Amino acid sequence: MDFKANADLGATLIRWDSHTFLIDTLLDPAKPHSATQQPHSYLHAHTPRPASASNLHHSTTTINDLANPADHADLLNPLQSDLNHVTTLLLSNFMSAARLILSLARNNLYLPPFTRVLATRPTLDLMRHCLEESIHSRLSDTSVASANTGAANVQAVYQLLDSVSERATVVTFGETLLLSPGFELACASSAFTIGSANFAITHGSQKLVILSETSACTSRFPEPMDIDPLGFADILFVSALSTSPARNWDDSLRDLDKLILHHAHLRRPLIFPLSVTSPVFFDVLHALCRTLDVHPALLESTLVVILSPVMDTVTEYVNVSSEHLHPFQRARTHEGRLPMLPSALSDPKYAARFRTYSGLGDPEVEAVILDAQRGAGRDMEPKAVFVIAGHEGFMRGDAVEAARMIGRGGEVPVTVCITDPRAADKWMMQQQAQQQQLPSVDVVIHRLDPRLNAIELGHFLLAIRPHFMVLGPVPETYGGVVESIGIPCRQLQVAHASDADADSEGEWMHVALPPSLHLAHMSKELAAYIATQPATTLPDGRSVRNTTALWDLDTNQLVPITTAADQAAAAANAPDPRFVCMHPSVDLRALGEQLRVKIKYPVVVMSDAEAVEVPDIGCRIVWDAEEGGVEVQFDEEAEFGEVQVSVMDAVGEVVAGMFPHRLGT
Repeated sequence: MDFKANADLGATLIRWDSHTFLIDTLLDPAKPHSATQQPHSYLHAHTPRPASASNLHHSTTTINDLANPADHADLLNPLQSDLNHVTTLLLSNFMSAARLILSLARNNLYLPPFTRVLATRPTLDLMRHCLEESIHSRLSDTSVASANTGAANVQAVYQLLDSVSERATVVTFGETLLLSPGFELACASSAFTIGSANFAITHGSQKLVILSETSACTSRFPEPMDIDPLGFADILFVSALSTSPARNWDDSLRDLDKLILHHAHLRRPLIFPLSVTSPVFFDVLHALCRTLDVHPALLESTLVVILSPVMDTVTEYVNVSSEHLHPFQRARTHEGRLPMLPSALSDPKYAARFRTYSGLGDPEVEAVILDAQRGAGRDMEPKAVFVIAGHEGFMRGDAVEAARMIGRGGEVPVTVCITDPRAADKWMMQQQAQQQQLPSVDVVIHRLDPRLNAIELGHFLLAIRPHFMVLGPVPETYGGVVESIGIPCRQLQVAHASDADADSEGEWMHVALPPSLHLAHMSKELAAYIATQPATTLPDGRSVRNTTALWDLDTNQLVPITTAADQAAAAANAPDPRFVCMHPSVDLRALGEQLRVKIKYPVVVMSDAEAVEVPDIGCRIVWDAEEGGVEVQFDEEAEFGEVQVSVMDAVGEVVAGMFPHRLGT
């Protein structure tokens, strides 16, 4: 199996036998293209630069930087040659799917007509709304390049979007889909946002699990993470992880509540540069409603303004997609309430404090906000104004213009809360505000990142115990977690197709899969024989009965070994070496210590811990790193009989206790 990640495309290619998969996530959490970053930056123009490999290498390259992609065909052709072989496109969530569409359009790339697109229904539908919001933000921004350039790129985006949508096959959680003879795909909730998915691909006895942006939080709105289809993985592909290795999500929400309450009491404006299609939009909205619900006295002195052209459409869609929501949210539909809107908004007096507009272009917005600031109304008291709008990075768009309007040229102090986990530090963001000529703006960095952190990743790995893991460049904390659990890991290098210092086609990295196992049926006799064997209780409470069987090639059945003749036949036909566990992280020292309790013969653990020997019966147990398994060897002169079988069974029981999902003899 081969992997290749490409930062210019923001995606990863996986080549496995006759299949080439394109995944819409990048094996590189350290790159500026964060999982929570919206596609706006791909559409917004920057200062025009001469087209060169070094320019294209920068992550800030946008569609408008490549106004005429044909000019760069010499740089992008190698990547297109890889895409020409893509058989399946997997879209994990609507935000990363939208970013991939924009990246393809930006680079004038396309997918071959035979490519199959797989995604959940919310991913396909909300991907379009996400792109529409990005395009609206771009076209309404007066700082961008000419309208003609933008129109040409927008047309390319929509053409590619239509092409992807037309060939898409909708998958549902818990469904197993046949990709081709021998290849099956299962889809499971990743709990990152509505409809977000992880994928498990099986080919015979081999299994690949693709872990996209995933959240272990159980208090958020998406359907909780499902790990059942992800177990027994030979290779685990891990994409973006949380930028904070130990930050707790509930602690982040509590700090957010305090920030909102503080500004509500001071009646000071607070702006969230946040898109409606951000994964944390509803978390912020619920935090605002929660504050007013707990402190009803602040209701009359608060105004919440949401600026988005797709707010109503997205909210309505999410409310009718309750099957993809948390069970708590689904339960609200049985009570006649909308599942995603906070309880407070069902009360008219609360709803009156929340206003939604398509953008600052709406003539009513400025009047409503300024009236709230000046104290227009019955009480004539100024109100705390909260605005949710636009671009996560606070670089352009409605969020910046709202801060400028509310600040009134520096007369009114305004707080801008940056929730993007990829945001720079406070000093740099404050400098950016100064460059935007916003002297009264105070930037607060409050990163909201629901993705797996180092601790949660450790729990996840212990639960599914993959054979091998491929991980992008991450902080040392994550590497330490993987090493402590003992799972072999390989970091995938991220290639830029336009990087002049590297191979223009990037580097394919190979990861060896364990040998494919054959499917055989258990005979009734073997089942009855196993039932009579003593059971071993595993640490997780399950019990295992270990035995050795013969494989009858004529009937493709496993039959019991009950006679000396059968044992002789087993010895004559048994492969040499005999693998009892296809898992390269077995601790031979621990295996030897436990084996001493299981058998009556002396067990010797070699000083280098590279082998375990049972000298009295000529037995040697080693770890074959190349094959990735434990090998039990016997002297060629020794007769294979009941003693050898008992040792094999004992080793199998010990290994079963270490790795209960990888049993075999």
